[in-house]
Amino acid sequence: MTSKPINLRQYRKRKQREDKAKTAEANRIAHGTPKAVSDLAKARQDLAKKRVEAHRREDKSSPDDGDNQ
Repeated sequence: MTSKPINLRQYRKRKQREDKAKTAEANRIAHGTPKAVSDLAKARQDLAKKRVEAHRREDKSSPDDGDNQ
């Protein structure tokens, strides 16, 4: 009926290792890509934004004209 006693020192160490592993994984993702790859991705993203802006229509009937009085 009694449960197994928990060694708090081992529990704290295990928890600390897990937290450290999560931080390391996040750092690998953030800092693991080479500069050339990240620059290429940024350039592609900028090009896509420019293409969208180039195809955007201008609204000719804007309410700010003041001609509709």
